[in-house]
Amino acid sequence: PYYAASRRRGHGDPVNHCAINAIIYSPRKKYWAMTERTADQLAINNNGISVGPSAMRWRNGQLIADINEICNPWPGRLRGSIMLDPGPMNSESFSLHENDCHHWWPVAPLARANVAFTKPSLSFTGSAYLDSNFGSEPLETGFDCWDWTRREHPVTDGVTPALTYHVTQRDTKQRSLALAIDAQAGLHRLPEPPAQPLPRTGWRVDRMTRSAAPIAHVRTLEDTPFYARSMIEVGADPTCTHTLMHESLSLQRFSKRWVQTLLPFRMPRRNTAG
Repeated sequence: PYYAASRRRGHGDPVNHCAINAIIYSPRKKYWAMTERTADQLAINNNGISVGPSAMRWRNGQLIADINEICNPWPGRLRGSIMLDPGPMNSESFSLHENDCHHWWPVAPLARANVAFTKPSLSFTGSAYLDSNFGSEPLETGFDCWDWTRREHPVTDGVTPALTYHVTQRDTKQRSLALAIDAQAGLHRLPEPPAQPLPRTGWRVDRMTRSAAPIAHVRTLEDTPFYARSMIEVGADPTCTHTLMHESLSLQRFSKRWVQTLLPFRMPRRNTAG
């Protein structure tokens, strides 16, 4: 929201609007931290990046994130590390818009992660995923909305792709990607499965996904005025369902001034470290 306001004033240097967003979902509680920092709290070198008290760096082929943040809107410390073993890495990126101004790069779609936190006290290992979105214009300039999914087990069975992207451009044109992943992290286009609507969120954000199998269950993890993150169970047979991580993003909603006025309650801005 601060970056959007800065752009309206004719400035908008992204280096002066940076953040590391860290979230942990436990069975009983969610830990959310996303604090925006100024340019003097950003450091970049050949191996990584630091933003305020948190940092991400490459070491011995692993991506290590050291998280030291304050949670919002309920204050509390979020401190720990994530070690991501990327496994085979993919070098192909995909254009999301016909103007070629927006790109998505699934860098490590078959990664593994080792998570160890002291606040809260927890540790676990599991599958992981690393991607990147980059472009040369604001997202809301090019898009009205999009939906994205990642399948937890990316073995293609001809029903549910490993990765999907469905975007609606500002000019209402739609573009879709449905991808399978092979053992070397190579990505292969699949025929697009049929669209399946999902329940609207509490903030009335529309959601949809693409799958030939029926939707068995939806668990909403994030419900905000312009963005939703969900877990979806897909499959008619309860003994053979697939888990999808899903996100819906409404850039039309994000562009509303009243929405950007609300966002600082979840995303404060600090001019000092800590």
